[in-house]
Amino acid sequence: MSPPAPKPSFLRRRIVGPITAQLTQGITPGRIAFTLGLGVALSLFPFLSFTMILCFVVAAALKLTQPITQILNQLLWPVWIPPTRQRPRPPQLTGTIPKPLALKIRFPASNIVAALAASGVLV
Repeated sequence: MSPPAPKPSFLRRRIVGPITAQLTQGITPGRIAFTLGLGVALSLFPFLSFTMILCFVVAAALKLTQPITQILNQLLWPVWIPPTRQRPRPPQLTGTIPKPLALKIRFPASNIVAALAASGVLV
């Protein structure tokens, strides 16, 4: 007679087990791979907050695993958000008006020709 199997830990019974059961839901590995691929593609759709609804609707229509698509959606938003934040903000949003180049350069009024030669305009 073999010894009885050890009782699973609390963490495995209450947390790991239910999460694993929810993520697999009796679907095949091919279906999980399809869910992952579609989840990545839908999560990178370039509209903020629309991707959650899009992932939900498409996953529900195709009967895919909702937790996988939503987890991917939340994990992948940093992939496309930073490039949109690195662009310079238009002056209408910052409240500043860009000054023309002529106002940024201070020329001495007494010798305009020497100032233009020093700035590289006249060679």
